[in-house]
Amino acid sequence: MDFEHTSYICLSVAGNWGAWLPWSPCSETCGKGMQTRIRLCNNPPPSFDGPPCKGAETQTQVCTERNCPGKKLNIQYSPKTGLQKCQLTSRRSDKTIDCSDLWSSWVSWGPCSVSCGGGTRQRTRLCASPAPQHGGRQCEGNDIHIDFSNYPFTAPTVNGNWGPWSSWGSCSRTCNGGQMRRYRTCENPRPANGGRACAGADTEIQKCSTESCPVDGNWGLWQPWGECSASCGSGEQKRVRICNSPSPSNKGRPCPGDSTQLSKCNIRPCPGKIHVTETCHSIIRRTLYGQIFEHSYE
Repeated sequence: MDFEHTSYICLSVAGNWGAWLPWSPCSETCGKGMQTRIRLCNNPPPSFDGPPCKGAETQTQVCTERNCPGKKLNIQYSPKTGLQKCQLTSRRSDKTIDCSDLWSSWVSWGPCSVSCGGGTRQRTRLCASPAPQHGGRQCEGNDIHIDFSNYPFTAPTVNGNWGPWSSWGSCSRTCNGGQMRRYRTCENPRPANGGRACAGADTEIQKCSTESCPVDGNWGLWQPWGECSASCGSGEQKRVRICNSPSPSNKGRPCPGDSTQLSKCNIRPCPGKIHVTETCHSIIRRTLYGQIFEHSYE
């Protein structure tokens, strides 16, 4: 059984600032105060070890409201937290104290940084309830809350794409026309998570070895024997055969062997003729009136 394993590689994403949020209310209801605004590193946020946004995330400016008839700080101390709260009143006071300021409420969550693959969302709050003043300390804690838990990983859809063609295979024949094939696979990448499969064929076929094959020659049947070359006294006759079953072609080999055969014929002696043969000594044969006379000599 085959198992397929799909791996996903996430590229690092550098953070980029979003637009500045509106200025916060002025820290003073009269006279000179301070107001701040922030921007979020969420366009997009850094992810997969990408570098964070560069520069300040907070801007502060002086704000001037109407002239104050006078101001006074009422101090409330919390035994539970050990913090002091500063609150302005309409009474005049020039006293400077050390105050710990309180956060505003969290703003609504921002959009997720990505549509799939696991992202982040952020929300912010301002140190403006009230803002630090008269030497008071900055709000304790973070002004940005980043949430990962509510956005589980969703694998992206991957459409399939063909890999390169393989080399052509060997031809199915050496002559008289064959076929050769090559292949490709849908793995560059493979379709995943509902992605589309590769379009088109995974196999190509083309003709090969189209030249004709060599044909070796083969003998046809022997033809009848020809007439004897002599009517008596040992003649010869021959017969032939033709290399045409089939004939050699396309550089095929010719027929092996001879195309002609010879045979003795009419070997009986002719009347009135002398035949000389060689044995251990010479013998002269004469035929006269049907009788044979032999004379031998060394």
